Amino acid sequence: MFKYISIISLLIMGAGFTACSFGLHKTISGNVIAVKDSEKSTNAIDSIVSPYKIELDKEMNEIIGLAEVDFIPARPNSNLGNLLADVMLERGKNTLITTFNSIEKTNVVCILNFGGMRSTLNKGNLSLGDVFKVLPFDNQLVLVKMKASSMTQIQAWLKESNGHPIAGFKVDSSAILTTDDKSFPYEDFWIITSDYLLNGGDKAAFFNQKIDVQYPKLLLRDVFIDYLKKEKVLKNNLELRITN
Repeated sequence: MFKYISIISLLIMGAGFTACSFGLHKTISGNVIAVKDSEKSTNAIDSIVSPYKIELDKEMNEIIGLAEVDFIPARPNSNLGNLLADVMLERGKNTLITTFNSIEKTNVVCILNFGGMRSTLNKGNLSLGDVFKVLPFDNQLVLVKMKASSMTQIQAWLKESNGHPIAGFKVDSSAILTTDDKSFPYEDFWIITSDYLLNGGDKAAFFNQKIDVQYPKLLLRDVFIDYLKKEKVLKNNLELRITN
């Protein structure tokens, strides 16, 4: 349905561009023309767009899961941030194995950006539209292989920014630990993240140390929608992953 709306927009825009694209004018003349029948024009456009809007509203109101508690974004830790990071970590690991035949076992983590979460998931039934409110941007899931030495820079970045959603490791004032409280392996590792952070968003300069990047062509939003449709009920996890 989106493509039909886009086609209509392009036709309207294209007509304007065509009218303005031929030749240069040495003189300009014009007349004041009163605008009439604007209501008729608006009604004509509405009649074209309305069927697509009705179908879009129907799709966005589809119930795809349930939240037993409110999932709220917060810093440095939150149940919404933990949830999204866990979901992306699981999908990223599976993608490394099935698509790229590469994984360093426990050396896979997830880092997302706090600003990517734009709303809450309120307790109760969750619609497709609710997910779009939380993840409105078309951010891509990317798999980035990093040098072991970059983890120290990541730790500093997480603390200076007052935290971002993470999974697969924990950060405290003196150490970087795996989820089972062991020292993080000082070997090259993979980060499941977004193209926004990879490209330097939120001052994530540590990605300059990347060794390899894989693009599975998945939107973060679509990954979460797939998870919600499969699991139905969201798990509440208030684990403190970043502490001072």
